[in-house]
Amino acid sequence: MPDWKEGGNTLACVWAKDIPGGRFVPGKGAPTVTLYVYADHRGKELTTSLANDRRPYLGVEKRGQFVKLKLAGDDVDLNQIIGWVKVDQLQFGALRNCS
Repeated sequence: MPDWKEGGNTLACVWAKDIPGGRFVPGKGAPTVTLYVYADHRGKELTTSLANDRRPYLGVEKRGQFVKLKLAGDDVDLNQIIGWVKVDQLQFGALRNCS
């Protein structure tokens, strides 16, 4: 997947990948990989980690192996940046999945 810059025409709906072989729990869903969130696209400063997070995010920029995430949905501040997460921790989908 090529890189893209924030403010361009490229956006993606992203969420944490399911753990392969993870057991589905009624009312909770399948377990997801932990998202490790970094301050920048170099992955040098870990800011937080989100375990079993099922929220959708907007991927607004991609640099190398990192995607910049913002909160998605009708009731959130679309300017709120979460941080940068490695591509291999994310599942990508259509923008309609983010609302």
